[in-house]
Amino acid sequence: SDEAQEYEEESEEIEQPKPRFKVKAAGEEIEVDQDELIKGYQQGVDYTKKSQALAEQRKALEAERQHLDHVKQERQAYAQKLQALDSFLSQQNRGVDLDVLKETDPIGYAVAVAEQSQREKQLAVVRAEQQRLAQQQQAEQQASLQNHLRQESEKLVSLIPELATPQGDAVRKQIRDYAKSVGWT
Repeated sequence: SDEAQEYEEESEEIEQPKPRFKVKAAGEEIEVDQDELIKGYQQGVDYTKKSQALAEQRKALEAERQHLDHVKQERQAYAQKLQALDSFLSQQNRGVDLDVLKETDPIGYAVAVAEQSQREKQLAVVRAEQQRLAQQQQAEQQASLQNHLRQESEKLVSLIPELATPQGDAVRKQIRDYAKSVGWT
């Protein structure tokens, strides 16, 4: 009797058709079973989460780009102000003939020498800051170039996987040598 009941339960499971559902996907109506429906829903939720994460990353990248643009503009304005200060201090040092003052006004001469010394110190500080700013810009440009070259190299290898092999290194060297021979750096 137990065997007969198990047989009936197994035959009921086999005989029952899986329910089918009509869904509209990509503009066309199709029928799917419950497993396909669940799988499609799970994929949809996964896709939605990934799309939202990607949108957030894009927003963050755009905010970072805007911040970097703002920093560049501020740096350019700062560099222009440093240049103007450099020009002003340089012109101030040229306006006084110390030899004439030494003969005609010893006190004025002492004041002019002290002022000139102070301006030269200020000018040295301004020029050191200009040099620091130029070095910082150059380092950032170099880092940006290296990052760009790395990304482009990765793209090249993804398009031509053979370049990632030891034979690919020889091909890359030949390409570099040819490029250098026609004037590329």
